Amino acid sequence: MKIQELHPSVITLVYTQDKEDKNYGSCLWATFRFDIDNGEVIITSDCGNYAYRWPEKGKEFLSLICSFDEDYLLRKLSNRDVIDEVSTLSQAKDYIEQYCEDYEVEISKFDLNELSYICLVPSSYNELYKDIEEYLESYDIITSIDDIDNIICFDYPPQAKRIVSIFVDLIQPALKNKVNSKKNIDYPISQEMIERGLRQNIIKPYLDDELKARIGDYWFYFGGSEFEHTNPNDIDFDTLVTEVKSVLDAFYECPQLYDNEYLYYYYFLLENIK
Repeated sequence: MKIQELHPSVITLVYTQDKEDKNYGSCLWATFRFDIDNGEVIITSDCGNYAYRWPEKGKEFLSLICSFDEDYLLRKLSNRDVIDEVSTLSQAKDYIEQYCEDYEVEISKFDLNELSYICLVPSSYNELYKDIEEYLESYDIITSIDDIDNIICFDYPPQAKRIVSIFVDLIQPALKNKVNSKKNIDYPISQEMIERGLRQNIIKPYLDDELKARIGDYWFYFGGSEFEHTNPNDIDFDTLVTEVKSVLDAFYECPQLYDNEYLYYYYFLLENIK
């Protein structure tokens, strides 16, 4: 067994609902943590807790999380496991209308009020399945398992939909502003600087618990999930350059977190590269 203490670079944004909000009480608070080094989003809130990890890290991860739409984020953070009563009723009516058309039956034969009651009153999946099956059988409609499964519709939990709407409407713009804020260095570390730094052993890649690169007194993870456990000697030079540059570019794009560290790398390379 191996236990590590990690110190990832994290952006934390906190949401607090205003009392004047017309939907006050729907989500009073939420904390969004973006682990840039590991490509993780962790959300704790009174609408539930959510987390997901992507293979992208650094700048690619920052770009990715700023591009999420609600549907994509819901698929990653939640599941369609809540019965959607309204859509279920609509599907049931469509099923009956199709049956009437196929078998030349008058739709007035069916008690649609009873159907509405069955579909719209909250119940478990098994109860709803049985009630719909019995309703249809009362009109001599023989159904298959697939028939009723296709009638019953599911949706994401309302708490998940609420937290995702906060993410897209409020957190994403705040994160974009943070990422795009003015940087202290007008000229970022160039690819040529990285190439020369690697060739002159000023940038020193090495494999420890994961793939790291040391510049002077400081180090950082690089390589993402593809190379995180790969000996740098087994990675071709161009790929090493690309992977190191990706992390340093992410540092440059997020000065609120990495400004001092990036400045150190920048001036260390300037002073030591020949």
